[in-house]
Amino acid sequence: MLKRDYGKETSYGAAELTEAEKNAIIKQEEDRRKRDEEIRSRNIENQRKLKQKIADGKITLNLFPPKQNPHIYGTKEYISSANKSYFTVSFDMLQSFIRTNYATGAVLISPKVQIKEILTFSEKGAYLVDPDSGIFIG
Repeated sequence: MLKRDYGKETSYGAAELTEAEKNAIIKQEEDRRKRDEEIRSRNIENQRKLKQKIADGKITLNLFPPKQNPHIYGTKEYISSANKSYFTVSFDMLQSFIRTNYATGAVLISPKVQIKEILTFSEKGAYLVDPDSGIFIG
């Protein structure tokens, strides 16, 4: 038995729209859902690839202090005028977070096979700064 998913429906005041406008809106919604599903599928595959590279020893979960310390507020390598995003937690806490949360975020693989992962750090301690303007983003 099929069930209707009211959560995926949107009301547009149907009496005000022409048939062509209704069809265009429906197509946009279908395209958006299709893109979202493709992104989810690609991310699941990228997470699998990341886990496999870690298991094979091709990628390490160990952070490299000379690369991370410029992003940790309070270290001698941190330069506030560099307009970099930064952390206010210790290096050890950041390392622990990486080890327990790897392959759970958005995994991006470039054409040159460089792998980056965007993890959400829910505790206060991660601050995003626009590198061009130096303005705090979030």
